[in-house]
Amino acid sequence: MRLPGRPLLALSTGLLLAPASGHAWLALLPDTPDNGRPFAIAADGAGDVLAAGRVLDPNGDDDGVLAKLAGADGALRWQQRFDGTAPPGSGGENLAAETLRALALAPEGDALAAGMTVNTGSGVDMLVVRRAAADGAVVWDLAVDGGASLRDEAQAIALHDGDVFVAG
Repeated sequence: MRLPGRPLLALSTGLLLAPASGHAWLALLPDTPDNGRPFAIAADGAGDVLAAGRVLDPNGDDDGVLAKLAGADGALRWQQRFDGTAPPGSGGENLAAETLRALALAPEGDALAAGMTVNTGSGVDMLVVRRAAADGAVVWDLAVDGGASLRDEAQAIALHDGDVFVAG
C-alpha cells in the first residue's frame, strides 16, 4: 500500500511508514506480543492509517483488532478488539483465534473489517464489523454462522453503492 509519496508496509508485528520527509515511524499495535500482527491496512482521506489483524489477550488467546493510527507519527487514535463467546482454547487448533483479515473504507471514512470469531454453540463464525471514522464507535457488528459447524471465515470485503460484499 502507498500513501502519496510514502510507502507503507505491514510487518509481522506492526506498521512501518516512510514519510516523504524521510523520517520513518514504526507503530506496534498496542499490547501486541510476537504473535500479534496486522493482516490488512488502508489509508483514509486524512492520511491516517487503519490496520486490521489480531492481538493477544490477557488469557493468551488471540483477539481480532481494528486500529486507527495517525499518519504523521503512528500515534494510536483508537483501537477496538473483538472476542467471541467461546471460552479460551475452544477453537480447536485456533485456540479461539479471533482475527480480522480484510479491511475496506466507506466513502465517509468508516472502517469495515471482516474475519472470524469463535462462538459457543456455532464454532468458527464469519465476523463483519463497521466502526465510525472519528472514534471507532460501533456502527454495527455481524457474526454469520454458516451452519453444519463448519469454519466460516471472511477473507475479503468490498463496498459498492453502500452495499457491503464479503467473501470467504
